[in-house]
Amino acid sequence: MSGAPHTMASEASLFVRNDADWRLNGALTFASVPALMDDAGPRWRTTPRELRIDLGSVTRSDSAGLALLVEWVRLAALHDTRIEFTGMPQQLQTLADVTGLANVLGTGA
Repeated sequence: MSGAPHTMASEASLFVRNDADWRLNGALTFASVPALMDDAGPRWRTTPRELRIDLGSVTRSDSAGLALLVEWVRLAALHDTRIEFTGMPQQLQTLADVTGLANVLGTGA
């Protein structure tokens, strides 16, 4: 359902504006990430060469949220898709920096 939000465990949602433009809202936590993975999974078959994921509406994240982004980077590589994360919240950026994953996510200096 393009253009419609998909609610995940009442904590987070994935809003797909079109195949190349997604937005995450809410908290990326151990409670919400499995449903986000399930919702996004089939979308990888139709993802174009470039995908932008807006994280500006993410309210908080734990390591599961970081793992979700790393998994999406892996899936993008498998589908020959360039992925770009925009609006990275400071908490998530700090987590990526501390774990050494900022460069994997394309958000490193």
